[in-house]
Amino acid sequence: MAMNCLGMVLSLLISNLVAEVFSGTVIDSVSGKKLARVKVGMDDTHFVWTDSAGNFVFNTEGNVGIGNRNGLNGNLITWNSGDANIQIPRNFPGLKIQLRNIEGKLIRSYSPENSSVGSKVSLPNLPMGIYSLSIRNAGKILTQRTMLINGPTQLAMNETVVSEKAGLSKSARTQAISLKFTKPTYYTSEKTFANSQNNVVIPLREDFSPTRHDFMSAAEWQCTPNCETNQKMFIVRGGKVVWTYTEPLPCEFDDAWVLSDSSIVMSLRYGARKLKSIHDPTSTWYIYENIKTQGEIHVTQPLDLNRVFVWVNEGNHNTGLIINTQTGDTLKKFDIPSGNSSFHGGGRHARFTREGTLMVAHFNLNKVAEYDTATMKEIWSYPGKAWAAVKLRNGNLLISGDGEGWVREINRATKAIDWEINLKNFPNVKFGAYVQGITRLSNGNTIITNHRGDPPILEVSPDKKIVWSVSKDIIPLSSTVQILGEEGVPENPGDLLR
Repeated sequence: MAMNCLGMVLSLLISNLVAEVFSGTVIDSVSGKKLARVKVGMDDTHFVWTDSAGNFVFNTEGNVGIGNRNGLNGNLITWNSGDANIQIPRNFPGLKIQLRNIEGKLIRSYSPENSSVGSKVSLPNLPMGIYSLSIRNAGKILTQRTMLINGPTQLAMNETVVSEKAGLSKSARTQAISLKFTKPTYYTSEKTFANSQNNVVIPLREDFSPTRHDFMSAAEWQCTPNCETNQKMFIVRGGKVVWTYTEPLPCEFDDAWVLSDSSIVMSLRYGARKLKSIHDPTSTWYIYENIKTQGEIHVTQPLDLNRVFVWVNEGNHNTGLIINTQTGDTLKKFDIPSGNSSFHGGGRHARFTREGTLMVAHFNLNKVAEYDTATMKEIWSYPGKAWAAVKLRNGNLLISGDGEGWVREINRATKAIDWEINLKNFPNVKFGAYVQGITRLSNGNTIITNHRGDPPILEVSPDKKIVWSVSKDIIPLSSTVQILGEEGVPENPGDLLR
């Protein structure tokens, strides 16, 4: 039978090879507690991220080869690593092999479909560090290995034509070496590990410096001098603005997302837009056309790389749309309960959850409600006006109180307030006009936007201490923030709790 589906195409053959593996935990050198979501680094550029529990693991062995197996028509891509061999037909449509650094930057991409040309490729400037090597089909990862590459002498990426019928060959190889983990800004000591080791404990002190998070931020009503013209969004890395986008039309930013392919989707109040890439901000198009006389859009949530959910406030009638951002086709259209309101008063925040339900903060209905998206019947609600409502992994609800200044975690079962802070009376905070965007991080802390206040963005721990904030000199205003180093895929609903 021909292999005509992905499940039949992938053949997983467990091998007897033993991988070089480093695994362990990261411990705060002051408190002795396991740290979650920290970086253990080879240098200032390449990092190994721990998972949400503070554990890390990566292999230092693996190679990918494209070889001749039964002539040109029988060529297979073979993935060899310490724990498995995976064989994929090399003429599988859309197949690519990609090498990326730990920040996700593409170093090299190879498409094996073209076997008529070949060349030898060297990467003499590739620094020692942690890299991921992946096999992808149409942008989707089929398999991926994280590896340490010991500088240019240990990496060979060759494309050669042995003969016209021999096809191409390529390999990426690594060797296990000693690892020295160091991060000068907050790492308290150096430690070297030789060979394969498990259950390693690395003493590390958590970073509370201004460079703690890289993030994207956008804000509504940036008055320069008109509050809807020259509206900007920013990407900040290392405590400095490294990227700026200015919307050419009058707008109001309330929702914006950087996706895993570096594209951006955003709400504009009078429409919704997609940027092809942060590297190409001039390539933009409307996801939903200018609707200034028909309604407003304040919610634009990615559902995958090519689909977004858009909520259109139409006064007495609100509409939810799922749109293909490549073709512009409306894939689904449904009603969202509205009540009587102006275009501007319908709502600022709604999210498809990981369970496939829809969580809506109803501005004008003075409640937060969760809906079955098949029927749009209400399955849970909580009374009170909220700007944003985020369903947490424990089922509870994180909500922001807009002009009231509070952030609350609501127990889903009892509807009691499990956790609350109010910026109106919070130490060392000047409350602005609104508490808008909120994010629950995997380390348990909460990111809060203090619109028109100081600081405009802050991170608060469960014990109600500020562990990080953003100076007004960097970002003067913020309505929405995406922490770029947070675990999860932005376009997977519920991965990022924002």
